[in-house]
Amino acid sequence: MWTRCWILLIFWASSASTWQCPAGPFQSLDPNVHYDLLHFTIPGLIQNVAAKEDPDALLFLTAANRLHVVRSSDLHPLQELITGPTDFSGCSMCAGCEMGSAHPGRGEDTDSIVLLVDPEENFLFRCGSSLRGLCYLHRFNDSEIVRSSCLFRPQDKPMASCPDCIASPLGTTVALVQGRGTIYFYVASSVDSEVIQNYGTTSISIRRFLSSEDGFGNFQSLTVLPLAPERLPHPLRPHLQHRRTCLLLNRAAGKSPGPILPEPAGPPQHRKFGHEKLVLDCRVEEKRRRRSEPRSFNVLQAAHVVVVGKDLAAELNLDLGDLVLFAAFAQSEPNSEKPVKMSAVCAFPLKLIDQFIMEGMKKCCSVGDTERPSRGLRYYQDDHYCPQNASDTDLSCWGVPTLVTPPMTRVDLFNGRMSGILLTALYVTTHDPPHRRAPGYR
Repeated sequence: MWTRCWILLIFWASSASTWQCPAGPFQSLDPNVHYDLLHFTIPGLIQNVAAKEDPDALLFLTAANRLHVVRSSDLHPLQELITGPTDFSGCSMCAGCEMGSAHPGRGEDTDSIVLLVDPEENFLFRCGSSLRGLCYLHRFNDSEIVRSSCLFRPQDKPMASCPDCIASPLGTTVALVQGRGTIYFYVASSVDSEVIQNYGTTSISIRRFLSSEDGFGNFQSLTVLPLAPERLPHPLRPHLQHRRTCLLLNRAAGKSPGPILPEPAGPPQHRKFGHEKLVLDCRVEEKRRRRSEPRSFNVLQAAHVVVVGKDLAAELNLDLGDLVLFAAFAQSEPNSEKPVKMSAVCAFPLKLIDQFIMEGMKKCCSVGDTERPSRGLRYYQDDHYCPQNASDTDLSCWGVPTLVTPPMTRVDLFNGRMSGILLTALYVTTHDPPHRRAPGYR
């Protein structure tokens, strides 16, 4: 199978205005005209794409056992690097990864799991399915990758605690965060009993890229219990990093819904890895049918975080510059997680998500709370109950994983107009036409 990469622009709605979608079907291309679109063709499937936010930046594409470097302006191929199989003599970077007894010992194909470009440095991070999920650092200039190195440091510890093992063969996503001259990896992976036993990969972790550029340190993590991986419905996806907070989303909102955020409270130098979970409830309320029950959408399909424009900020009672999570949900078939053609899009301001979590955790950790509700999250821990602390000065209660209640409910921005439509991707941006300054829907 051959894959062709096209230069294509896809956009979604953002700030509100009086602009309306045309009533008739929109035709972006004239069917009677032949368009010679730029393209770049490679054998196999394109597994990941990454580039800097620069019109003249290099474009990096990965396929099985290959890393391609392409000029983004015209998709002209510049370089092709071999990334596997790991026992192939032509894979020099595979041979250069000295893992000692930690080496799997057999040849493995390398599928691309993670591909990230550092927004400040000319660094490309690539993590594959081979060599226990290790990553490579590729340094590049304006025209090519000039040096590649394996991010692994020999350890006396077992592989189960390997700080350099990032990617899970079942799926991993990473959010790269810059802070005080240091690069942090916020990592979320789908794992099962085999991955837990043979890899250093955990469900959620924060790893600091070492200044020596040979691996990761400051390893903090949370992972599912030994009997729980097969019951965890879907992998998590890091979606946003904001003030040392990482937002992760479960796809199946019916069984394990909502975002998970490390604890936002406390100064950064004293912060520990926290884990709170909040259910996001997106629903359509039939205003003309007062007696009818609101329709809830239980399967998260896609999400995007963006700073809203002036008009939508006013409509949502937000300050200009506030971040909002736009999430596309679908309804599922009865007794199933399979989505049907019934979608809704809801907006969840991040400062309100923080507020919900803070209020829920304050209630949980209050000395005067006599209800002692369960902490939940039984994928990650045995039964724990609130409160855990004995005084207002004891903050240990905040470090225990907790399902925060009640859910955060929002109403569909399209008021049910997505009936019969299944949204699978979402991208949000502001639109400011040249003839006026107010942002608007597009």
